[in-house]
Amino acid sequence: MIQPRVPLFSLAEIDMTGQFCLGTKDDLHYQPMEARQILAAPEGFVWAMRTRGGMPVSGSDTGSWTRFRIFEVIPVGRLGGDPNHTRSAFGRYAAEAVIWALAALLPRPGITWDALGEDSARVTIRDGDLEQAVAVTVDAEGRPYEVTFQRWSNSNLDQVHRLQPFGA
Repeated sequence: MIQPRVPLFSLAEIDMTGQFCLGTKDDLHYQPMEARQILAAPEGFVWAMRTRGGMPVSGSDTGSWTRFRIFEVIPVGRLGGDPNHTRSAFGRYAAEAVIWALAALLPRPGITWDALGEDSARVTIRDGDLEQAVAVTVDAEGRPYEVTFQRWSNSNLDQVHRLQPFGA
């Protein structure tokens, strides 16, 4: 018998403001930015941003690609379509689902929970060959307070993909 996959969706739209680094290690050259993220757990996310002031840079990020352009036309960054990007994006998506769309992570095939303490637990999310464990600590009201996990990333001095501490 074939059983269709029926995902439990939880949609979150998050508006963000902050700074976006357009420089180098020696001169970070931050610019103000605005972004919107749509998180459609358990399927993925889209993050779209635009800088304000200075040279206009815009771009988007998903589980499949990262693209940035100047004046919305000239490409200045394009990544994706490889296993390292997919694995890194899956880690980010899993952690953000814990923060913004926790109801999408109710226990079911592919999602398991383990208690770590009175105020903390770990969810493990599996999708095909991808797996990500995320620890969450909640406050006295039960709201997510801290999220930590090992993320696949090359944001290190060696610029080599490896598991690294990450969190929010």
